[in-house]
Amino acid sequence: MTLMTVAVATALYGSVQNAPQTVVKKDFATLVARDTHQGVTVAADPWLQAQDYKARFGKKTPYDAGVIAIDIYFHNDGNIPLRVNLDTIRLTLAFEGQPEQDLPPLRAEVVADYILNQSGVKKSRRLSLPIGGGKPNKQMNEMTAVIRQNQLATDLIPPKGTVNGFLYFDLGGEFDYIKSAKIYVPDLKEMETDKTLFFFDVPLAKTVKQ
Repeated sequence: MTLMTVAVATALYGSVQNAPQTVVKKDFATLVARDTHQGVTVAADPWLQAQDYKARFGKKTPYDAGVIAIDIYFHNDGNIPLRVNLDTIRLTLAFEGQPEQDLPPLRAEVVADYILNQSGVKKSRRLSLPIGGGKPNKQMNEMTAVIRQNQLATDLIPPKGTVNGFLYFDLGGEFDYIKSAKIYVPDLKEMETDKTLFFFDVPLAKTVKQ
Protein backbone atom coordinates (compact mmCIF):
# COMPACT_ATOMS: atom_id res chain seq x y z
CA MET A 1 0.00 0.00 0.00
CA THR A 2 1.40 3.40 -0.95
CA LEU A 3 2.04 6.16 1.57
CA MET A 4 -0.62 8.26 -0.16
CA THR A 5 -3.21 5.49 0.22
CA VAL A 6 -2.32 5.07 3.88
CA ALA A 7 -2.62 8.83 4.45
CA VAL A 8 -5.99 9.01 2.67
CA ALA A 9 -7.35 5.97 4.49
CA THR A 10 -6.11 7.25 7.85
CA ALA A 11 -7.69 10.64 7.28
CA LEU A 12 -10.99 9.14 6.23
CA TYR A 13 -10.84 6.62 9.05
CA GLY A 14 -10.35 9.40 11.52
CA SER A 15 -13.30 11.34 10.13
CA VAL A 16 -15.54 8.28 10.36
CA GLN A 17 -14.48 7.49 13.91
CA ASN A 18 -14.79 11.08 15.16
CA ALA A 19 -18.06 11.93 13.43
CA PRO A 20 -21.18 12.07 15.63
CA GLN A 21 -22.99 8.73 15.56
CA THR A 22 -26.71 9.21 15.01
CA VAL A 23 -27.38 5.46 15.02
CA VAL A 24 -26.18 3.86 18.25
CA LYS A 25 -23.40 1.42 17.45
CA LYS A 26 -23.68 -2.15 18.63
CA ASP A 27 -20.91 -4.72 18.79
CA PHE A 28 -21.18 -6.23 15.30
CA ALA A 29 -19.69 -9.50 16.61
CA THR A 30 -22.73 -10.01 18.86
CA LEU A 31 -25.30 -9.67 16.08
CA VAL A 32 -26.86 -12.97 15.05
CA ALA A 33 -27.15 -11.94 11.40
CA ARG A 34 -23.63 -11.75 9.97
CA ASP A 35 -21.31 -13.22 7.37
CA THR A 36 -17.52 -13.26 7.72
CA HIS A 37 -14.81 -14.18 5.25
CA GLN A 38 -11.59 -12.76 3.80
CA GLY A 39 -11.10 -10.67 6.93
CA VAL A 40 -14.39 -8.82 6.49
CA THR A 41 -17.65 -9.06 8.43
CA VAL A 42 -21.00 -7.82 7.17
CA ALA A 43 -23.68 -7.79 9.87
CA ALA A 44 -27.28 -6.61 9.89
CA ASP A 45 -29.72 -5.51 12.58
CA PRO A 46 -33.28 -5.10 11.21
CA TRP A 47 -35.42 -2.72 13.24
CA LEU A 48 -38.70 -4.52 13.82
CA GLN A 49 -40.32 -2.56 16.67
CA ALA A 50 -42.35 0.60 16.13
CA GLN A 51 -41.20 2.15 19.42
CA ASP A 52 -37.55 2.00 18.37
CA TYR A 53 -38.34 4.10 15.31
CA LYS A 54 -40.22 6.68 17.39
CA ALA A 55 -37.18 7.24 19.58
CA ARG A 56 -34.96 7.67 16.52
CA PHE A 57 -37.15 9.47 13.97
CA GLY A 58 -39.89 11.15 15.99
CA LYS A 59 -43.63 11.14 15.36
CA LYS A 60 -43.54 10.07 11.71
CA THR A 61 -41.31 7.10 10.90
CA PRO A 62 -40.32 4.73 8.09
CA TYR A 63 -41.99 1.90 10.04
CA ASP A 64 -45.38 3.62 9.85
CA ALA A 65 -44.90 3.89 6.08
CA GLY A 66 -44.15 0.17 5.71
CA VAL A 67 -40.43 0.73 5.22
CA ILE A 68 -37.90 -1.25 7.24
CA ALA A 69 -34.65 0.29 8.40
CA ILE A 70 -31.80 -2.20 8.59
CA ASP A 71 -28.68 -1.13 10.45
CA ILE A 72 -25.81 -2.47 8.34
CA TYR A 73 -22.32 -3.01 9.78
CA PHE A 74 -19.13 -3.43 7.76
CA HIS A 75 -15.97 -4.42 9.65
CA ASN A 76 -12.60 -4.54 7.92
CA ASP A 77 -10.02 -6.57 9.84
CA GLY A 78 -7.36 -6.08 7.15
CA ASN A 79 -4.77 -3.42 6.45
CA ILE A 80 -6.19 -2.26 3.10
CA PRO A 81 -9.19 0.08 2.86
CA LEU A 82 -12.26 -1.34 1.16
CA ARG A 83 -15.01 0.20 -0.91
CA VAL A 84 -18.54 -1.17 -1.16
CA ASN A 85 -21.03 -0.29 -3.88
CA LEU A 86 -24.06 0.60 -1.78
CA ASP A 87 -26.33 0.80 -4.83
CA THR A 88 -25.92 -2.92 -5.58
CA ILE A 89 -26.87 -4.15 -2.10
CA ARG A 90 -30.17 -6.01 -2.10
CA LEU A 91 -32.69 -7.29 0.41
CA THR A 92 -33.50 -10.68 -1.08
CA LEU A 93 -36.86 -12.28 -0.23
CA ALA A 94 -37.09 -16.02 -0.76
CA PHE A 95 -40.48 -17.71 -0.42
CA GLU A 96 -41.00 -21.42 -1.00
CA GLY A 97 -42.19 -22.16 -4.52
CA GLN A 98 -41.64 -18.58 -5.72
CA PRO A 99 -38.75 -16.83 -7.48
CA GLU A 100 -36.55 -14.66 -5.30
CA GLN A 101 -37.32 -10.95 -5.13
CA ASP A 102 -34.44 -8.48 -4.87
CA LEU A 103 -35.36 -5.16 -3.27
CA PRO A 104 -32.97 -2.23 -3.76
CA PRO A 105 -32.26 0.27 -0.97
CA LEU A 106 -34.52 3.31 -1.14
CA ARG A 107 -33.24 6.84 -1.61
CA ALA A 108 -33.79 9.16 1.34
CA GLU A 109 -36.22 11.37 -0.56
CA VAL A 110 -38.31 8.34 -1.55
CA VAL A 111 -38.54 7.20 2.08
CA ALA A 112 -39.58 10.71 3.06
CA ASP A 113 -42.24 10.68 0.33
CA TYR A 114 -43.60 7.36 1.61
CA ILE A 115 -43.72 8.69 5.18
CA LEU A 116 -45.53 11.87 4.19
CA ASN A 117 -47.56 10.02 1.53
CA GLN A 118 -47.21 12.93 -0.83
CA SER A 119 -47.71 10.69 -3.85
CA GLY A 120 -50.98 9.38 -2.39
CA VAL A 121 -50.11 5.77 -3.19
CA LYS A 122 -51.26 3.09 -0.75
CA LYS A 123 -48.32 1.10 0.59
CA SER A 124 -50.00 -2.16 -0.42
CA ARG A 125 -49.92 -0.97 -4.05
CA ARG A 126 -46.50 0.62 -4.13
CA LEU A 127 -43.81 -0.52 -6.49
CA SER A 128 -40.67 -1.80 -4.78
CA LEU A 129 -38.58 0.07 -7.32
CA PRO A 130 -38.75 3.78 -6.51
CA ILE A 131 -39.86 5.79 -9.52
CA GLY A 132 -40.00 9.27 -8.05
CA GLY A 133 -41.07 11.32 -5.08
CA GLY A 134 -43.39 14.06 -4.00
CA LYS A 135 -42.84 17.71 -4.77
CA PRO A 136 -40.05 19.21 -2.65
CA ASN A 137 -41.29 21.48 0.14
CA LYS A 138 -40.15 22.40 3.64
CA GLN A 139 -41.74 19.37 5.29
CA MET A 140 -40.36 17.05 2.63
CA ASN A 141 -36.89 18.55 2.89
CA GLU A 142 -36.86 18.25 6.68
CA MET A 143 -38.00 14.64 6.60
CA THR A 144 -35.45 13.79 3.91
CA ALA A 145 -32.72 15.30 6.08
CA VAL A 146 -33.71 13.11 9.05
CA ILE A 147 -33.74 9.97 6.91
CA ARG A 148 -30.40 10.82 5.34
CA GLN A 149 -28.85 11.67 8.72
CA ASN A 150 -29.47 8.11 9.90
CA GLN A 151 -28.54 6.20 6.75
CA LEU A 152 -25.22 4.57 5.91
CA ALA A 153 -23.33 7.59 4.63
CA THR A 154 -20.00 6.19 3.48
CA ASP A 155 -18.89 3.51 1.04
CA LEU A 156 -15.38 3.37 2.56
CA ILE A 157 -14.46 0.74 5.13
CA PRO A 158 -11.14 1.79 6.67
CA PRO A 159 -8.39 -0.62 7.79
CA LYS A 160 -9.16 -2.18 11.18
CA GLY A 161 -12.36 -0.15 11.22
CA THR A 162 -16.14 -0.49 11.39
CA VAL A 163 -18.83 1.64 9.76
CA ASN A 164 -22.57 1.35 10.13
CA GLY A 165 -25.85 3.04 9.32
CA PHE A 166 -29.33 2.36 8.00
CA LEU A 167 -30.37 1.12 4.60
CA TYR A 168 -34.11 1.38 3.92
CA PHE A 169 -36.22 -1.18 2.07
CA ASP A 170 -39.89 -1.12 1.07
CA LEU A 171 -41.73 -4.08 2.59
CA GLY A 172 -45.16 -2.50 2.25
CA GLY A 173 -45.64 -3.08 5.97
CA GLU A 174 -45.02 -6.84 5.73
CA PHE A 175 -42.24 -6.93 8.32
CA ASP A 176 -42.67 -10.68 8.85
CA TYR A 177 -41.04 -11.10 5.44
CA ILE A 178 -37.72 -10.67 7.25
CA LYS A 179 -38.07 -14.33 8.30
CA SER A 180 -37.45 -15.23 4.66
CA ALA A 181 -34.95 -12.50 3.83
CA LYS A 182 -31.23 -11.95 3.56
CA ILE A 183 -28.92 -9.03 2.86
CA TYR A 184 -26.89 -9.62 -0.31
CA VAL A 185 -23.68 -7.64 -0.82
CA PRO A 186 -22.14 -8.46 -4.23
CA ASP A 187 -19.67 -5.65 -4.83
CA LEU A 188 -16.93 -5.04 -2.27
CA LYS A 189 -13.36 -4.32 -3.39
CA GLU A 190 -9.91 -3.55 -2.02
CA MET A 191 -9.09 0.07 -2.84
CA GLU A 192 -5.38 -0.56 -3.42
CA THR A 193 -5.56 -3.67 -5.60
CA ASP A 194 -9.11 -3.41 -7.00
CA LYS A 195 -9.51 -7.04 -5.95
CA THR A 196 -13.16 -8.04 -5.64
CA LEU A 197 -14.13 -9.98 -2.52
CA PHE A 198 -16.46 -12.95 -2.61
CA PHE A 199 -20.09 -11.88 -2.16
CA PHE A 200 -21.72 -11.71 1.28
CA ASP A 201 -25.05 -13.27 2.23
CA VAL A 202 -26.52 -12.32 5.60
CA PRO A 203 -29.65 -14.35 6.51
CA LEU A 204 -32.05 -12.38 8.73
CA ALA A 205 -34.36 -15.14 10.00
CA LYS A 206 -32.64 -15.39 13.39
CA THR A 207 -33.29 -11.71 14.10
CA VAL A 208 -37.04 -12.36 14.34
CA LYS A 209 -38.34 -13.54 17.72
CA GLN A 210 -40.30 -16.74 17.25
